[in-house]
Amino acid sequence: MDVDPGRELVTTFNGLWAPDVAALPESKVTFGIFEPFMPMPGVTFLSCVHEDLPDTEVAAHLEIGWVTILSGMKTLLETGEPIFAPA
Repeated sequence: MDVDPGRELVTTFNGLWAPDVAALPESKVTFGIFEPFMPMPGVTFLSCVHEDLPDTEVAAHLEIGWVTILSGMKTLLETGEPIFAPA
């Protein structure tokens, strides 16, 4: 893991929740936090880059998972309420 506090987090990724995901090789996820290029008070950007994945349908589904997780975080931060109620 590589950390630049307040700017970047780089970590490895090994999904174990399903056999087809567990069969994927270890990959790298980089989260970046940065200010917009034009002044926008109160606005911060978050990037998520998932690298070193094979070009497979299983790997493509991970992108949908990241979008869901990050959208949920955005909603929680903006509203104080989660997108999905816990089961």
